[in-house]
Amino acid sequence: MRDTKRIRAWMRENRWRQCDIRRALDYDKATPVWETIAGRRSSRRVLRWFIDNGCPVRYLDRKSVV
Repeated sequence: MRDTKRIRAWMRENRWRQCDIRRALDYDKATPVWETIAGRRSSRRVLRWFIDNGCPVRYLDRKSVV
């Protein structure tokens, strides 16, 4: 299960905002980002971004991590 609170805390600690991630992934809207953080969706691009930028994998749903 995705640990939304820890993901958000990691984002705050590292000064990442959803809009920063959206821009980095070249999305028009932040919907895929917030839905992935909330666990409603499992966008491989968003999950890969989190891993590549140092978010602990244990915060993410391991079943959906590429």
